[in-house]
Amino acid sequence: MKHTTLLFLCLVFQSFLPVSGQAQITKGAFDTKTIDTIVMRRAEADSLSGIVLIGSPEGVLYRRSVGMSNRTWNIDTAPNHRFDISSLNKSFIAALVLMAVEEGRLLLYEPVVLPGKRAVPGLSFPAGVTLHQTLTHTAGMPDYGNLGKEWKRDNFRKLKRLRLDPQAYSAFVMEAPRLFKPGKNFHYSNFGYHLTAMLLERAYGMDFGDLLNKKILGPLELRSTFSPVDNETIYPKVAQGYNFDKKTRTWRTNQFIDFSLGRRIFSTADDLYKWTMALENGKLLTAESKKRMFSNHLSGITDKISYGYGWAVFRQGDTYGMGNLSLPKDYVIHGGSTEGYRSLVVSVAGGELVFVLLANSGDRTKIMDTAKEILHSIYNITP
Repeated sequence: MKHTTLLFLCLVFQSFLPVSGQAQITKGAFDTKTIDTIVMRRAEADSLSGIVLIGSPEGVLYRRSVGMSNRTWNIDTAPNHRFDISSLNKSFIAALVLMAVEEGRLLLYEPVVLPGKRAVPGLSFPAGVTLHQTLTHTAGMPDYGNLGKEWKRDNFRKLKRLRLDPQAYSAFVMEAPRLFKPGKNFHYSNFGYHLTAMLLERAYGMDFGDLLNKKILGPLELRSTFSPVDNETIYPKVAQGYNFDKKTRTWRTNQFIDFSLGRRIFSTADDLYKWTMALENGKLLTAESKKRMFSNHLSGITDKISYGYGWAVFRQGDTYGMGNLSLPKDYVIHGGSTEGYRSLVVSVAGGELVFVLLANSGDRTKIMDTAKEILHSIYNITP
């Protein structure tokens, strides 16, 4: 049996007003009944288990938790449950890099390692590559899909169970072939962000989790967010990740993933809403750093994707492939996908509206379809 929790805050029903031929939502206006119908339809079809949150500068406007956090123990999903946010951690890593640049600890446009030199003790880093390139996925570094068959077998099971220190892990990444010369193309690379997080640890002399707490989680009071450092520590209120087995028609838990390297992040929908609003409001970054984060750096490299630092960037009318929601306003977006978990954050018009989706229904979760249907209902966009 599935239990749902619904919380509406700051609800004011107003009409949608057309401006310059485009749908515009007035501050505070919200059609919650339509959104609830969308969420519940997907939950009842067993294609959504998790949390949907929508907020604005006023605060949280809509929050709905559906499904189960733990199917073994029949624990219903609750708003304070924490999910693996997967690639949404890139916005945190990018922000930490920009803060380090502001402090003079790192440089964006200079190679981290000059050709023929080794400048990062205890860490292998590709020569000639800049942090700007790792942050924008233009470093020519590979990703999981570029590994050999041995590593891909059984959904990367061998790789997930490796216990590697930073030196060994970075050496492993360096063994994979480069795909192109730095700055010449775009190829989404988790490995590039992994090495960037390790470089941050050396720049500050502390583990990623401690750095995250000191620079972001503490100052913004994101008390439900954490980065695990091992598999021995039991963290409360963590949703179990699941994938649906089509052969047996049952849900199975995600495979073991070693956390000894850390740098993964678990969070709640509310914390991600607060995090996104903090970025939009300039609470952590200077205006220059914020502009770098939310600007498209791929102009002249590709016209198929628009990417900033840790975010895909859309201006009104853009039709890029990755993250396209066909909205009538500017927005930034990023999603995350790992075994058993899906995540998505969208910030429309500089934080006018923030959409957060966290799910533990794995490959049955259609995060983009769900987000598009909900946001189109809000902005009164008809098919």
